[in-house]
Amino acid sequence: MNEYVTVLNEIKKKVQQAQLKTVIAANKHMLFLYWEMGNYILMHQHEQGWGLK
Repeated sequence: MNEYVTVLNEIKKKVQQAQLKTVIAANKHMLFLYWEMGNYILMHQHEQGWGLK
């Protein structure tokens, strides 16, 4: 029974680590997307005068 608990805990640990890596990767990609959108808007504000009227 002790071996079963050990194996089960290892499996839980691996699932939790994978979930954490997934969340970190998703956050990284979303942060880059938001930065890219902001940069795109700033570029058009400067080049085409967006927001002046």
